[in-house]
Amino acid sequence: MPNSVISASSRAERLQKFLARCGIASRRGAEELITQGKVEVNGARASLGMSVTPSDVVTVDGQRLLPQEAATYLLYKPRGYVCSRNGQGKKPVHELLPEHPRVEPVGRLDADSEGLLLMTSDGNLLLKLTHPRYGHRKRYLVTVQLTPGWSPAKLADRLRKPILLSDGSAQAEDVTVRKDGVRAKVELTVREGRTHLVRRMVGELGLRVTRLVRIEMGTLALGDLKPGSYRLLTPEELAHL
Repeated sequence: MPNSVISASSRAERLQKFLARCGIASRRGAEELITQGKVEVNGARASLGMSVTPSDVVTVDGQRLLPQEAATYLLYKPRGYVCSRNGQGKKPVHELLPEHPRVEPVGRLDADSEGLLLMTSDGNLLLKLTHPRYGHRKRYLVTVQLTPGWSPAKLADRLRKPILLSDGSAQAEDVTVRKDGVRAKVELTVREGRTHLVRRMVGELGLRVTRLVRIEMGTLALGDLKPGSYRLLTPEELAHL
């Protein structure tokens, strides 16, 4: 029985959509590739707005593209891994997943952070989930080194109020704090995706994060996953993204 990808390609479709379905880029990114002259259809330079059929040969930088099943994984990113393919001297998260040329992270977790990371080859889903207006809630478990004068109650109260950062103010929601020796275990939620947001919020208070784990993203949770393990998202989970 034909799969959904083959069925979807049985008629003409816009070139941008085809490129996104191949996982080469989002539709917006596909438009940029076309404008830059990197896309050819049947040996001729492609133009914006054109359509292609299954019999057409589409190439990007001379490499032929073929539609593939989109894959979206929920990965427990361990510490020490980075979200870029070049690794930047560290291990890329792509090494933890089955070989797939187009799987990319949805957002980022820095090398010292761990936890829930979505990885997808669906260019349109990637664009949707990383767009600023999407505002998906993210919940973190953060270990903070306490200093004299800071109690769990004071820290929780301060995190619930706006904290002024270099790129604007930020505040947390649903904050709970419990003391663990000279450290505090903090659970909090934010709805923004600014770089190192939680670390910067804590740092602005003069405190230091010693561990940061993203435990939820929207309706998704780490569950029983261990560092370095992953699973495919179910159709029901994808429908809620």
